Amino acid sequence: MKQEHIELFLLHANFCKTMGNAKRLMILSVLAEGEASVGEIAEKIGAPMTNVSQHLNILKSSSIVRSRKDGQLAIYSLTDPRITDACDLVRSVLLSFMKERGTMAKEMDMENLTR
Repeated sequence: MKQEHIELFLLHANFCKTMGNAKRLMILSVLAEGEASVGEIAEKIGAPMTNVSQHLNILKSSSIVRSRKDGQLAIYSLTDPRITDACDLVRSVLLSFMKERGTMAKEMDMENLTR
C-alpha cells in the first residue's frame, strides 16, 4: 500500500478516536446548529462547563472545531459542515442496525436523531 494511503488511514483512525465519545458527539450536534459558547453548549447537553471545555479542546486540537473571541467569550464552530453529514450518516447506519435487531429504534427516525 502506498505511504499516502497509510497516512490517510492513520488520520482516519485518529479522527474516529476523537469522535468516539458521546459528549463530543453531542457537542458537535449543538455546533451543527451554529456557533455557541462553552456555557451555551454545556446548558444544551447538560454537562459541566469544565467538562465541555475539555472536550472542546480535544476537538479543537484535532481541527474538528475552531474558536474565535467575542470579548471575553470563546465562540466555537465546526471547521467543516461535512462533519455533520458524516455524523448523520453514521447515526443513520446505526439506526438501521437497531431496527434490524428489533430494538427500540422502531419508533425512531433519522430526523429525530439529528441536530
